[in-house]
Amino acid sequence: MYSFGYGVHYAFGLLQQRLQLQVGARAEANVGFIYNTHNSNNPAQARLFLHFAPSAVASYKVRVANVPLLLRYEVSVPLVGVMFSPNYGQSYYEIFSQGNYDHNIVPTTIASAPSFRQMLTVDFPVLHSTVRLGYLGDIQQSAVNNLKTHVYTHGVVIGLVKRFTLIKIAP
Repeated sequence: MYSFGYGVHYAFGLLQQRLQLQVGARAEANVGFIYNTHNSNNPAQARLFLHFAPSAVASYKVRVANVPLLLRYEVSVPLVGVMFSPNYGQSYYEIFSQGNYDHNIVPTTIASAPSFRQMLTVDFPVLHSTVRLGYLGDIQQSAVNNLKTHVYTHGVVIGLVKRFTLIKIAP
């Protein structure tokens, strides 16, 4: 599964800029497949969707043993999107070889695809970079075209942090 997400947030600084709250929106695209030998009709299931979600971030700056740390919690809940899904009993051979399209691109809402993404991390300096360690919980569910899907991810996040700032250029 390959997942790409992009979010834009507006920040509010509180407590002398130690606490920062951000609100905004996030778009997430996933493409990949699941192979499950317990499925009788289609052991390999393609996964393709695009979701749009409101998003919020809370981050707090602390110092531990004179090391600056940033504690961060991020949450998003997709409200609307689109998803590829075969109908119940429809094979991929029918869709792609026979051309039997049967409403395989379906709109999704919070009711048909209730999902939830959260991330709890800590950022700390290492040499001239910032490293992020933490937990990622990604709950993805859907019930479209008479097929139910549940993909629960609980993972460890290890990464390098790069911050981008939008700069307004005067005309």
